[in-house]
Amino acid sequence: MRSPTLSALAGSIEAVRTLGLSETDILPLPSLTFEYEPRRQRARPARMDVYEPRQSNQRWMLLIHGGGFTTGSRNMKPSRTIAAYFLARGWQVYSADYPLARVGGVKLPEQRASVESAIRGAAQHAREKHGVESKGVLVGSSAGATLALLASENEFDRIETVVSCFGLYDFSALEAPLLRVFRGLVLGSGSQSAALEASPAHRGKRVPRTLLLHGTADLLVPCEQAEQMAAALRRAGVASQRFDYAGAPHAFFNDRRSAVCLQALADIDRALNL
Repeated sequence: MRSPTLSALAGSIEAVRTLGLSETDILPLPSLTFEYEPRRQRARPARMDVYEPRQSNQRWMLLIHGGGFTTGSRNMKPSRTIAAYFLARGWQVYSADYPLARVGGVKLPEQRASVESAIRGAAQHAREKHGVESKGVLVGSSAGATLALLASENEFDRIETVVSCFGLYDFSALEAPLLRVFRGLVLGSGSQSAALEASPAHRGKRVPRTLLLHGTADLLVPCEQAEQMAAALRRAGVASQRFDYAGAPHAFFNDRRSAVCLQALADIDRALNL
């Protein structure tokens, strides 16, 4: 059996291999880019892009990128893929950066706080744009899925649905030596108690309705994490749906033309319109 560290390494290589941009990944320029919170010392600016549809359906979503908490940006392929799909269907789309754990001593609590600020910033802009108060959809990919679920606890009243794609839901499962180092880098502590406190699957807090999407061949974040999160949502009485994609790897939104990507986008679209 492959070790957890080797599986994570293989999963990282598979995800990076598909990151190259093609002409099908080009989005129109954002209509607006703004900083949704004051810059944290030595951290990158907290910038958010706003994409305006040609014909609005009066709904909005906020995208939170992945990157293992230590890298990534609002221009990553999963965010671009999801943005392009829903922009074409009339959604107002927001895509946000957040401070990275490897820069300026930022840890997960600060990242979570920034995502909460991003939710408030997007909600305020959507309210000013449409003239009405409305709940949005929060979409997170990989590390962004973890942060989306954590941030939605405090921003419950602004979020209609969390769409959580191939997320890490249990930090305490990262027990191999190198994975414990990663855990300490992101959380600021390698202790089991810190890992449990940071894990959406162990918090038992109220979150909005949640969609969980995961590939069964994910080597970076095993599909068992989605099973665990689904069970935690059931225990908490949270309405949820789970979508498993047979043979799909981590970050399956990287290839916009793949069958699994097209199916996942259609599943999200259908679920959000129920």
